[in-house]
Amino acid sequence: MYITMFSVLIPLIVGYKRRTHILWWCMLFSFCTDLLIIYFVRPFGYNHHLLTNFYMIADWVIVMLYIRTHLPPKAKRFMPWFIGSVVALYFTHLSFTTILVFNGIGITVITGLAMVMAMYALYTMLQSKVVIQLETSGYFWANVGFIVFFSGNFVLFLFVNYFEKTDITVLALLWPLVHNTLLNIYRIIMTIALTRKTI
Repeated sequence: MYITMFSVLIPLIVGYKRRTHILWWCMLFSFCTDLLIIYFVRPFGYNHHLLTNFYMIADWVIVMLYIRTHLPPKAKRFMPWFIGSVVALYFTHLSFTTILVFNGIGITVITGLAMVMAMYALYTMLQSKVVIQLETSGYFWANVGFIVFFSGNFVLFLFVNYFEKTDITVLALLWPLVHNTLLNIYRIIMTIALTRKTI
């Protein structure tokens, strides 16, 4: 758990020169949320699902804003409406359930959408007539990281509610194994993205 929490320091330190960039702030936001949950929310017995529900949608919005930066003009104009609609639906769904319980359905949907949008971003990048050196493009690496992280978590979140009701021990094994491994890989790829010539 602590290895995963502090693995975010790698992109924060290595990418410090890019600290004004949205990707760097995304990593900082993740680190602060982890610290808050582990050292304040859980020890004092507060419900960590409340914070997790807000963190997941906020993190998704940050990722979407970054993906938007390199999209074609028509897609860029569509993105604010898309982001606003998804956020509205996410909180509407929460209002019909409870904000104090892990929003498995909402989080599954937004991770699936993030995966699809990252694939679309890569597709538009590769279809562009502009010659791009992929190894020097932080945008390319960031989207690879989004696809790896969100596709794995999409499958995991898809079954969270099921395992919570049937076999919590399987979930207890899967969560650190799958989620934490994906998170560490994601942060390594973000480190690469933050060190590229163009991000």
